[in-house]
Amino acid sequence: MATSLKPQQDVCAAPSIHRHVLLFDMMSDDVEGFRQQLSKFPLLTQQLKQRFSEAQLSAVLAIGQAYWPILDYAKTFSLPALTMPEHTEYPLPQHHADFAIVIKSDRPDACYFTAQVLLQWFADFAELQRDFQCFRYLDGRNLLGFLDNPERATATQRFKKAFGYSLQVPDHAYTGFSKGFSFAWVRQVAPDLLRWEALSAESQREIMGSEKVSGAFWPTSQSSHREFHDEIDEILLSDPMPMVSLQTPSELWIDYAAHPDQFNHALARMFAVEQPDPLLDYLRFLHGSFYVVPAESWLMVLE
Repeated sequence: MATSLKPQQDVCAAPSIHRHVLLFDMMSDDVEGFRQQLSKFPLLTQQLKQRFSEAQLSAVLAIGQAYWPILDYAKTFSLPALTMPEHTEYPLPQHHADFAIVIKSDRPDACYFTAQVLLQWFADFAELQRDFQCFRYLDGRNLLGFLDNPERATATQRFKKAFGYSLQVPDHAYTGFSKGFSFAWVRQVAPDLLRWEALSAESQREIMGSEKVSGAFWPTSQSSHREFHDEIDEILLSDPMPMVSLQTPSELWIDYAAHPDQFNHALARMFAVEQPDPLLDYLRFLHGSFYVVPAESWLMVLE
């Protein structure tokens, strides 16, 4: 069993109404100075949470796939690459950011203020590559009009998916890659709303495998999106949210997993040549990036 490290438990924060995701590119070669700045991240975010104590504020810091070996002096582990699907009709672009911060809250001003503070906090080392502002419909629907995840996971289930073990029984049946660490996969996905809305309600239900209003299971004659979703939901902690963009209606999907292989399983399942997820015919992927979510205690000893 790997040495136990305290994880970033905000990974498991309950779904919020607002989210701001910041992607950064490093502009400084001062890796040591950046490590020292990262070591103060847990304390800074704790202070921000106290300022917005009623807003359910959470913040997660993730290190980009290519920057991880530069930052990780101790060579904690080598990060395996995602296995992108070959010979697929559905392009899945891969992008890079040196690090990312995921901020969630039930108040938009708390999200924005926290993003502003963290942007200034890292200004001597990095510049903002792009940011994604997200919201959640109060009835839990996605841009296609269906309930995203009607069976919400409990806090215990969210922790197990993200970190590979249970807080109640931390040394039992560990299924992760490195104790206290998680991994994040970020995608921006644009649904083809014109084609989707041209479908009949029956055709939409057949593709989704669920009832639009209630989210209840809908039996279908062929494999449905619900079947793919339910299988993948067993191994990934998913948090999809619509983005605030009228020009490019899209959603930002963030998935966490205790082991990178769980993403590879999800990719192989969704993009299977023989029978891919039928919803892919109505989606276009605009962004994809992969991150290490280091343990909080790993961050705190960087200085």
